[in-house]
Amino acid sequence: GVYTHYIVYTSKGATVYCEPTTNATFDTQMKIGRIRLSAPFNGKTLKNIGITSSKTEVKAAYGDPATSHPTFGDQYAIGITFIYDNAEKVKNIDVEAP
Repeated sequence: GVYTHYIVYTSKGATVYCEPTTNATFDTQMKIGRIRLSAPFNGKTLKNIGITSSKTEVKAAYGDPATSHPTFGDQYAIGITFIYDNAEKVKNIDVEAP
């Protein structure tokens, strides 16, 4: 099978996902594939976008996304994806290599 290992930092609002592997055992040398940020994470991007920023603010800062999906969010070519709640506020920020 294929395994995806991850570490959750609940108090920081961060989940670190390793690249998929066929190894069932976690190894500290595994490469990071993606980082997901969510509440209570209070950091901001260089363009001042964070959790609870509006979709309008994201588009003003980053322009139109490369792809957009109601469930999977707005994905930008620079390797960042903004996922919104029903009120079109950022609920997750995913960061991965472009």
